[in-house]
This record gives sequence, C-alpha cells and structure tokens, in this order.
Amino acid sequence: MKNSFVKSIIFCILAVILDFVSKQIFIIPDFTPINRGLFLGFFQESSQGLKVIFLSCISGFLFTIYLFLIYFISEQFFLLKYGMSLFIGGIWGNVIDQMVHGYAYDFIPINIGLQFHTNTADLFQWTGFIIVIFTLIHKKHDIWSIQSIRKTIIVNKPEQLKFSFKMTCVSLCTCLLLGLFAYSYFKAYFPEVPNKKDTLAIFLWSYIFLCATFNFLVFILALYLSHRTAGPLYAFEKYVQDLLRGEDYVLNLRDGDNYRHFEQIALKLKQKIEKS
Repeated sequence: MKNSFVKSIIFCILAVILDFVSKQIFIIPDFTPINRGLFLGFFQESSQGLKVIFLSCISGFLFTIYLFLIYFISEQFFLLKYGMSLFIGGIWGNVIDQMVHGYAYDFIPINIGLQFHTNTADLFQWTGFIIVIFTLIHKKHDIWSIQSIRKTIIVNKPEQLKFSFKMTCVSLCTCLLLGLFAYSYFKAYFPEVPNKKDTLAIFLWSYIFLCATFNFLVFILALYLSHRTAGPLYAFEKYVQDLLRGEDYVLNLRDGDNYRHFEQIALKLKQKIEKS
C-alpha cells in the first residue's frame, strides 16, 4: 500500500481528533454560538432526521471518493492529498457534531469587515480547499501530463471485466444488506411519520438511485484499478517477446502501477541475454 495513502488517512483522522479536542476545551455550552445549519448556516429549519440522513449519505459518498483519489494520485503530489485530507477531516468534524447534538458549536469569532463565528472544522475545510486549489494550479502541468497516463485502460479485457464484476457484486451485496436494515428500522421505529406509504416509496426510489449510481462508479473505478495490475503484466509480457526478437530497450512502467519490481527483473533478464 502506498506510504502517502496511509499518511493521508492518519492526517484526516488527526484533523477530526483536533477538532473534537478544541471543542471540548473552548466551548462554553450556555454562551458559545451554535449553528443548526448544514453548510454555511443553510437548512437550519430542516428536521433533525432529514439532516442526519442527508449528512450520512453525502459525507459517506465524499469519503469514498476521497479514498479512491488519494490512492490513485501519484506520490509526488502529497500536498494535494494532505489538502483533501484536511478538507474531509473538517467535514467529518462538523458531521459528527450535527449527528450527535443536532448542531455545531461556532466558538471562533472572526472580524474581517464581516463579523461571524466559525470553528476548527470549518477552518480545516477552507484551509484544505485552498491547498487543493493552489496545488491544482501550481502543479497543473505535472498533474495533467499525458506522459504518465496509459493510453488504453482495457489491457486484458476478460480478466479486468471479471475483477470489476466481482467488486461490483461485493458492493451490491453490501448495499442490499444496508438497505434491508434501513428499511426495516424505518418501518418499525417510525410509525408516527405522516403519509408513511408515500415516504417509504420515496425512500425506496432514492435508495435504488443511490445504489445504482454508487455501484456504477464502483464498476468503473474497479476497471481503472485493474489496469494498474493488468497493464504491467501486459507490458512485461510484451517486453519479453520483444527481447526475444532482438529488440533493445528498457522497460519503464507508469507511475502508480503495481509490480514496479518488474523493471529490475526485466533489466537483469536483458543483461543475462546480452552476456549469453
């Protein structure tokens, strides 16, 4: 597993912990302003149940995308990964408050011509966002360089499709299990909901849409992930065949590929053939 991937996860967790500790130290319950909204104070009048469902879905979806991004992004863009980790850590800091208390404490007064209150989680989000934008602009030529991108994603079609279908099946089974639990819990413990039949219908259609979208993304991402393995195997096989035909070149795999040790094996094989 990539070293920066683990560090990014740890950095995200540390941001959540630091936000929690700061709120425990500086919050005075009867005097600290509270924010019942979701983002920038919006949706303050929405029901707590609706906010919890919305936050759970959005934050979970963003965290999944975040994990895929920090895994696929090259090691050299560690600042970009840390910026995203700070941003996601800030989101989760406020999400935890909203889900536990129904509001977030804004204990840091800001006066920059416009007076308002914020908290460490919000500061983490804005700082992370600025770092991400700065890196995307400053390193845009390296990030979007085509030199390190494999032109063909489908290298070994049968194996890659098989892997993608397996990943999608695991994801689908997980979604079905969570859906059954949520549906049963909602039906059993919320009998007082008005228009319960219509509400359940909306829940089911929303659930089907979210599951279909998520599993489609899982399939595409699994297909992309598989080329990090299928690509090096294909390149090494082609290199050996070319070497046997007398072609002379050095095997260079793409940044982020698995089996990077194939380069050393190919070099030793090339030297062995040259000596014989």
